[in-house]
Formats: sequence, structure tokens, C-alpha cells
Amino acid sequence: MRVILCTLNSSFTHSSLALRYLRAAIQADWPDHHLLEFQINDDLRRVVAEIGRLQPDVVAFACYIWNITATLALATDLKAVLPELKIILGGPEVGPRAQELLTEHAAINYVIQGEGEQAFPNLLQAIAKQRQPNDIAGVYYREEVGQIGSTPPCRVTTEQIPRPYCSEDMSELEHKLVYYESSRGCPFRCTYCLSGGDQVRFLPLTRVFSELRLLLAADIPLIKFVDRTFNCNPERAMQIMQFLLAERRQSRFHFEICADILTDTMLDWLITIPEGIFQFEIGVQTVNAATLQAIRRHMQWDKLAQSVSKLRKANNIHLHLDLIAGLPYQDWAALQASFDQVIKLKPHMLQLGFLKVLPGTEMAKQVQEFGLKVSAIPPYEVLATNWLSFAELNRLHVMEQLLEYYYNSGLLLYSLPYIWTHIETSPFQWFQQFALYWEAANLQQVSHGREALFAHLEAYLQPDSVLQDLLAIDKARMLASFPAHFKLPPNHRAAWENYLTEHLADWAPRTYKQAFRSVFPIWLKEETLLYLNQPKNRNIAVIDRDKQNVFAFSQL
Repeated sequence: MRVILCTLNSSFTHSSLALRYLRAAIQADWPDHHLLEFQINDDLRRVVAEIGRLQPDVVAFACYIWNITATLALATDLKAVLPELKIILGGPEVGPRAQELLTEHAAINYVIQGEGEQAFPNLLQAIAKQRQPNDIAGVYYREEVGQIGSTPPCRVTTEQIPRPYCSEDMSELEHKLVYYESSRGCPFRCTYCLSGGDQVRFLPLTRVFSELRLLLAADIPLIKFVDRTFNCNPERAMQIMQFLLAERRQSRFHFEICADILTDTMLDWLITIPEGIFQFEIGVQTVNAATLQAIRRHMQWDKLAQSVSKLRKANNIHLHLDLIAGLPYQDWAALQASFDQVIKLKPHMLQLGFLKVLPGTEMAKQVQEFGLKVSAIPPYEVLATNWLSFAELNRLHVMEQLLEYYYNSGLLLYSLPYIWTHIETSPFQWFQQFALYWEAANLQQVSHGREALFAHLEAYLQPDSVLQDLLAIDKARMLASFPAHFKLPPNHRAAWENYLTEHLADWAPRTYKQAFRSVFPIWLKEETLLYLNQPKNRNIAVIDRDKQNVFAFSQL
């Protein structure tokens, strides 16, 4: 029996951890198997052709909110040309919807609910023997009388979780983002999350180290831990991090952590590690007390802010903080309070997300209670609530776009702090007013390059002299076209050439000629130097375009 494991990833650089678990679970008994990864933007006709070319007996799809619509279309087309094909769906998007999907989509034969490492190989055995899987935990299936049969979800032990990676498969992960989990479950019970309340199960550290050593030896560029709260056991988390630092060659690592439970010991250690190796994603979601209570989320804001501030000051770990708009009891004022408090921590990235009411969550049962208007199609985003109107959520989407353009991109690293102290002290209000300008000009309907973003901002702000200087610094940092427009005053050329020569070691491995084309002096006004706390005689900002930063303030 030929088995295909398939999914549509959200990006070409991503890889599927779920399929590799399933492959490991079946490879001994079903050697004629194939793992096929496509991406959501691929031509579905080509995907059908690639799968059909292998003439499979079974195709199993890993389903998520970003690929379920396309996956259902694939299933329908495959069944049309291969009517004897057995199609299995699994994944977080289909488990809670299993009854509905089997009822509405005749092409689907089975849906696996919950963890599949035991259910999937057992189901393959049942298919091979042409019997109903009514004794296999976690399977929805079609009964002979046309009804939908089901069994209780399966929950595997850590001993039953197969190793997803082996040395023979490393070549297929070259240049990919690779997912890894050292634990399953989550200690929290957030009502909007499918993992809420699932008891945490830790893989043995000996196994974790063995699997990570394999990935590190392959120089995987980015290993993303999918543990829902990586540091819920602080001592264990620190042991894994220390192992990664000791064993890594080129890899970087991404963790989802809870910042308000970081211990002093871990914090003191984290600020000492080399820059650029760790990335932290920290889900703040909201600071509004009524909202936190409604979604059953425990969070100590003061401790979180203190920990993030300490990490940000060290500036050696990339910090990605999340907020969610559309949560219960969160009106415009409450959202502004959360946004302003979080962005003033200066995270490297602030994601303004929107509530997704996922099937199977506690939140899905509270739609009427909270007046949630939810999109009927994945990703089931909230359209309005008792506290935020449809128009307000639409405005927030424009503000999110501006947040990405002007803050998360690093475009205005020097300009935004000035704007938020001298023009509008509330970053949220500033983005709101800028969004009104953006919408009035219909700018939200088209994409924008960096030059256009600067032009729109200057047209909106009409900057004063200090802001003009700061924008000049940011343009020199961020615009690839800047060198073509830069003109060095003739009377300063000799002094600038001497400066570059004296500091040539700082531009290594760039040659003098390369440094001359990538390092630029920006003359600053006296009031700008005062704002930047620089002496009057250091009236030059030396911009390193390659590193997108100010190398120094100097005098020519």
C-alpha cells in the first residue's frame, strides 16, 4: 500500500514537523511512503498532478487554518481522478470539525482528532484489512449505513512519540526553518487557544539533546521550538539553552516564553549570551485586567515589563511581543492602554494580531455571550465585538499595516522616539491619526516601497528641523537608493577620506573603496545634537549602511 503524507506549508522556507512524526510512526510497516511538502501559493492543479503521478492508495493531509480551504479542494479533485483513493485529514483545524467535514465533503474518508502518532499507523492497518476503525482511538469515519462513527481522542505518552528527524533526512531540510518540540501541552488555560489546559509532557532531556545534536550538526539556520511555554520549567529550559550554546555552530533559535515567570537566575544568564543567537516570542495579548480574567490568562504585568526591559537593555536577544485585538472587555481605550505600555518597552517587533475564534476552543462557545461576529471562513477572525465595532477593527488593520511599515521594519529607529515625545506622546494615537490620513488617500489599497513610505510620512508630518535630521539618518540607514543621491561637500572630502582611513579596521572585511560606498556622514543641526545629547562639535552622524546603524558621532 502506497502512502503519501502531504501538506501545504505557509511558506517555501517552512517545513512540517507533524508529517515527520507521522513518517517516523509508519516507516517500519509501510516502506512505500512519500512525504510531499508544497506551499499555499502553489498551483493546485500542479499539486494534484504531482500526487496523482505517484498513484497512491492513501493520502494523509496535515490541515491548518491557512491551508484547509485549498486542502479540501485538493481532496475533491484527487477523489475525482482516483476514486479508490483513501483520504485522511488530521491536524488542529480538522479535529474539532471532523463531523462537519465528513458530512459536507464526500471525498474525505477519515479524520484523525488529536495526536496522530498512534491513531495514524493503526488506521493504516485497518484500511489495509478493509475493516472499520471503530476500535482505534481518535478516528472519525464513515459507517456502512451512511452515518459518521467516531472514537474518543487519542493522547500519546512521551514514550509513544517517535523521533521526527534522522540523519538521512537532513538534506531535505537544508535552508529551511525547522520546528522542534521538547514538550507538549501548556500550563495555561487561555480560552482562545486549542492547547489550553493540555497537561505538559516533557520529553527526556537525553532524547532532546540527541535530536538537537543532529539538527545542529546539519547547520539548520533557524530552529523554532514550538513548546507552548518553553520556560514553564525554568531549570529545564536553561539546561536546553545552555546545551544549544555549547553545541551550536551556525544555528539560531526561536522560543515562545512567558516573560513574567523568568527567574532572576535565568535573566542574569540570558543577558550574557552572545547577540543574535536567541529570539523570544512573548505573548502579552493584553494588560486589561477584566480581559485577562475573561480569557483565563494569568499574567503579572509588572514582572513581565521588568524582565523585558532588562533583556531589551542588554539588546542581545530579539524580542517579539504580541497583542490581540478583539478580546472580550477590550474596548478602544483598553487596547490603547495595552499598546502604549507594550510598545514603550521597545520590543524589536510588536505584533498587533486579531482574535481568531478557533473551532474547539472555549472561546467558540462564548460567541453569543461576548457578541462576537466571526468570519465564516478560516482563519475565523473576529469582525466585531460588544466592545469594538466593525469600523474600529478595520481601522486597527490599517494601524497594523503602519506598525509593520514604520516600526517593525526598523525604518524609523531614530525618528519615531522623537515623534512620540515631541508630536504625539501616545504611539497608539499617533498610529490612529496616521491611519486616518492613510485611508483618506486610499494608501491602504496598494503596497509601498521604502522611498514611498518616507515620502508619505514627510507629507503627513511636515517635519521640523530636528525631525528632518533624524529622517536623514534613517534614510541613510535604510534606503538602498541613498548612495546614489548622497553628495559629499567638496571642502569636506579630504577630512572624510582621512576619517575612513583611520577607522578602516572598523569596516572590515570591507576595503576602503567598499567603505566609501557604504558609510556616510550626515551633518546635524545644533538643536538635533542637543536632542541626541551630543556635544556641539560632534556634528556628524556616521552611518554604516551595511549594518543599518549609526556607527558614531564625530567631527570633520
